[in-house]
Amino acid sequence: MCLDKPKRNCVAASVCVLLTVCALLPLLALFSYAAPSTGSEETEQMLDPVTDGADVVLLYCPESEMFLFDKNGDKSVHPYAVAKLVTLLVADSLVSDWNDTFTVEKSMLSQFSNSYGLKEGDVVSCFDLAVLTLFRGLDDAATVLARKLAGSDSLFVEKMNETAEKLGAQSTKFLNPTGRGDKGTTNAHDCALIAAEFCRRERLTAISGEGMISCASLGNKKIYNRNFYLSSYYNATGKSYIRSNVTGLVAGSVLDPEMLIASAETGGYTYISVVMNAKKAEAFSYTYEITNKLLKDHAGTFSYVNVLTENDPVCEIPVRMGDGHDSVILSPDRNFGFYVMKNSDVKSEFSYEYTLSSDYLEAPVNMGTAVGQLVLYRNGEEVGRADLVTRANIAKSMSDYYVEEAKKVLTDRFVLRVMVAVAVVAVAYVLIVAIIKGQKKKKRREE
Repeated sequence: MCLDKPKRNCVAASVCVLLTVCALLPLLALFSYAAPSTGSEETEQMLDPVTDGADVVLLYCPESEMFLFDKNGDKSVHPYAVAKLVTLLVADSLVSDWNDTFTVEKSMLSQFSNSYGLKEGDVVSCFDLAVLTLFRGLDDAATVLARKLAGSDSLFVEKMNETAEKLGAQSTKFLNPTGRGDKGTTNAHDCALIAAEFCRRERLTAISGEGMISCASLGNKKIYNRNFYLSSYYNATGKSYIRSNVTGLVAGSVLDPEMLIASAETGGYTYISVVMNAKKAEAFSYTYEITNKLLKDHAGTFSYVNVLTENDPVCEIPVRMGDGHDSVILSPDRNFGFYVMKNSDVKSEFSYEYTLSSDYLEAPVNMGTAVGQLVLYRNGEEVGRADLVTRANIAKSMSDYYVEEAKKVLTDRFVLRVMVAVAVVAVAYVLIVAIIKGQKKKKRREE
């Protein structure tokens, strides 16, 4: 077939366009190629851990009794995880030897979905039950331990609630040793107070600070801690969170898997973080990212300071008849030490008021004599009281004493009356004598 010239030109142009497109395809593919995502470039971008990563976030320092960070710390949450801590606190007060073993009885067992599978006739130690309770939050382990030690759930729960109340956890209520139940409640503030007491129990911290424990009564079975700071066994994120300064506590629960109550030590101080209802991600853990940021931003940010000492003069009180002194300095009878944020203005944060029991003292004055009381305030809230005591011995001046005694004599009403009477008598005597003498002289003249 023969094409005319215009048609031939059109075909030729079409062929050129087609060849050009084919030549550019590799380049288009090259520029449109997207590199595979890495662990740090997830399709799910990490939100700000602290502000957006969890519903409840708190950081507490037991030594200072300060909440360094508090997001929804008073919000009511389920007590499932912290119940395990209180169960072990009560057990620690009842168990003399954690290595004691006993045989599991049928009355000690209940059906739980979250259980190790303890059976009637098993011989277990209190220590191994504590490990199962703390490391994996297993309900059958907590229940068997409670029923063995108290005889029943109700008696054990009574001790749990008494313990929480003594620690100041006023918003916490337990219904059973496991923390299960819709009516049980707590909040992050209470969790921090409970965790602080847990950290003071050496037998318990010796358990919670381990990444893995081989349980002898369970056939030397290795039980791994769910706390990613101490063990990576359950960590499926691929990101390591091992930290040498983390000392333990409890991680995760059946009802709130994205929760963590962790304790860490920095600069000689203890820090307790509470994270609850955290968001879930595959390549990282919001729970641990939040705790990392809290410890980085706030740990080591304060120090212990004596804001008022027994050597600090508060005021002076006049002293009468003092040998070389007419006043004495008053100071508190004890030191007031507090944890304060570094670089904080202590003078504006703390203030005091005082009252004196007398307007003056009379020598001799003994050092340490209480003559008033001081009340110390922190940001307007009373934080302590102390007696105001004298800080010097002051002897009595004898010359001043005699002068003072003379003044007393001269200003005494009875003495004044006597002196007036004496003066009157004296004047009368003089007048009488003068009159008598005058009469005698007159007689002599008349004679």
